[in-house]
Amino acid sequence: YPQVNIQENDGDYVVDINIPGVPADKLDLTLTARNLIIRGERTSPEGRYFRQERMAGVFQRVLSLNVPVERDKVTAKSENGIVRVVLPKAQEARPRKISIGL
Repeated sequence: YPQVNIQENDGDYVVDINIPGVPADKLDLTLTARNLIIRGERTSPEGRYFRQERMAGVFQRVLSLNVPVERDKVTAKSENGIVRVVLPKAQEARPRKISIGL
């Protein structure tokens, strides 16, 4: 299944999915309560191969998220074989300063 890099900062998660050769119409991203599900299909051109190292076929990957996200603000963009998904953390999950009274 595809390789991913997941970054976390104070405001969101950023997921970079490495899927060269998979067109957008063969990829499905689904957000559940605590998971990002990546499904897709990579096809190989017909022919005889001396060596075939790139996976072909249907794949699925489930990424667990540690905190709730703002579902309406999630974005995804594809560029050069990398799909970047930005998942903003829900306000209650973001760090906040607590002042100490004297």
